[in-house]
Amino acid sequence: MEELNDWKFFWPKTDSLPKATTAARQGFIAAIFIACVSPPYMLPTLLSAGLQQHFYIIFIPTLFYGVLAVFVYKMSRVAALVGFLVFLPRFVIHLLEPGFTSIVWVALALAFINSIRGTFAYHKHARQPQESITTAEKTLSVAVPPTCDSTTTE
Repeated sequence: MEELNDWKFFWPKTDSLPKATTAARQGFIAAIFIACVSPPYMLPTLLSAGLQQHFYIIFIPTLFYGVLAVFVYKMSRVAALVGFLVFLPRFVIHLLEPGFTSIVWVALALAFINSIRGTFAYHKHARQPQESITTAEKTLSVAVPPTCDSTTTE
């Protein structure tokens, strides 16, 4: 009987290509979540500062995390690292605040860490089968001589 892994959502295995893809998708979901939550979260701050005429500022994080989500979805290792590094200062600030939001920020941090793990593991696993296929094709092309069709005569 296989041991149950209750933590596999929070720390998924990355030992195969599909599992690495699943782990990397967590960063995609986290980036989309932050992109959607940032404007309503920033709006009260913007209004209290009296900067209503510059409302477009609240969409900068949305645009950034939206583009980041696209690149993480395409398995970009750089995007996964940049997403976590940009998220890190915000995470530290919100971690110091007591309450339920700290749990959400810890879950988002784990999602970004899993996206880093997943994208690096994805590229490691994606590279392995291609190397074996190219060697098999080289062996096959050398081992099988070309055939001639002798049925056509002129």
